[in-house]
Amino acid sequence: MLLGFSLARVSGLMAADRRAVTLEVAFQNVALAIGLAVAFFPELAGVAITSILWGVVHLTLGFALAAVWMRMPIADAMR
Repeated sequence: MLLGFSLARVSGLMAADRRAVTLEVAFQNVALAIGLAVAFFPELAGVAITSILWGVVHLTLGFALAAVWMRMPIADAMR
């Protein structure tokens, strides 16, 4: 999530777009990790399980961050 936010900030996106990129990058990375684990390591169930558990952590943190951001006004929208 931090990487998505940092890259969005460096690229000069508005605050609402930075928030969207942050969550989208996190969720896409979860799906990619699970897909790669299943595709390339089908015999190693631990790899897939680790990816899924990390995905649950990412999704939980992402939804919590979205809930916090929902209550915070967007600074760029006030200009």
